[in-house]
Amino acid sequence: MEHEQGFGRVPPHNGEAEKAVLGSLLIDPRRMIDVSDVLRPEDFFDVRHGLIFEALQHLAERAEPIDFVS
Repeated sequence: MEHEQGFGRVPPHNGEAEKAVLGSLLIDPRRMIDVSDVLRPEDFFDVRHGLIFEALQHLAERAEPIDFVS
């Protein structure tokens, strides 16, 4: 029964890819427009990455600068 429900199994994920997405958005924040329709914070396996993406979304929505300092 445990196997059928997927308990104890880790879904496929790639932390380096998640970091690359976030890094590319910091380098070119204009790309938030491109990804905001298809990517959601919950799409990130690492919760911290999802929180960072969510913060970037909020900054973009308020037209505030997105950079390493913010």
